[in-house]
Amino acid sequence: MEIRDRLVKAGQSELANDLADSLNNRGNVYRDQDKLTEALADYGWAVEICDGLVKAGRSELANDLARNLNNRGVAYHAQGKLTEALLDYNRAVEIRDRLVKAGRSELANDLAWSLNNRGITYHAQGKLTEALRDSDRAVDIYEGLVKAGRSELANELAWSLNNRGNAYHAQGKLTEALRDYDRAYEIYNGLVE
Repeated sequence: MEIRDRLVKAGQSELANDLADSLNNRGNVYRDQDKLTEALADYGWAVEICDGLVKAGRSELANDLARNLNNRGVAYHAQGKLTEALLDYNRAVEIRDRLVKAGRSELANDLAWSLNNRGITYHAQGKLTEALRDSDRAVDIYEGLVKAGRSELANELAWSLNNRGNAYHAQGKLTEALRDYDRAYEIYNGLVE
């Protein structure tokens, strides 16, 4: 990564996205090691690089920017910095929503992933209406993808149903919570068999 950094600083800007990818990957490892300060530093640098590239006209890297924002949001959430996490998730959702609406349907899974993360953060803040809204959208997206043949996303659908069930439960809507938990159980049970 140090070589890429030196090349980028020396004018080899075509390697900037590679550097951002390396930073994002290293941030993931730091996050997995619970070294959140280091993870946030790498994610922050990756976001800065990708943001600059997108603003300079490299619109094909917009989802990479959203990925880096989403990952930084996860690290912020893990540190209990929920406001910062929401700022990153909001940008990631906005970017991915725009890309999907522009015809990049292959990114619907990524959009649902960011919606789930944002919903979890809203729930942690006690903003249950917002959490439910995001969980609903994530469930809808994953249901559509699974019905369209993307059976490998059944686990993510079950995860989304659990998240929505948690929001319903916190709102005291026990019937709705049980419905989602039962569906998630059925999916997980089918995946285990």
